[in-house]
Amino acid sequence: MIAEYGSPTLFPPLVCAEYDSADMAQYLRKVNNAPQSYSISRLCTEDTVSVSRQFSYKFKDFFNIVILQRGVLGNVEQYYVKKEIQICGAPHYHILL
Repeated sequence: MIAEYGSPTLFPPLVCAEYDSADMAQYLRKVNNAPQSYSISRLCTEDTVSVSRQFSYKFKDFFNIVILQRGVLGNVEQYYVKKEIQICGAPHYHILL
């Protein structure tokens, strides 16, 4: 991408804030049939696959609607997205715009 289009304008990383997400906690309680007494950290630790999946859905919607369609960061001609999983199981994205 860089060889053909030049240096990227932005390099924003996006990290999942799963421990601060009320909707993530609600989703994890529902799919795991967990009681309300379980903390968000316990839910996230015990079901990292669902956390990663939900974050991927949210990221795709955010990127397609906010970045590409609405053009919040300007006209995006080319982009590159790389998803990585941290050792603790939390997903994050590196983006070149």
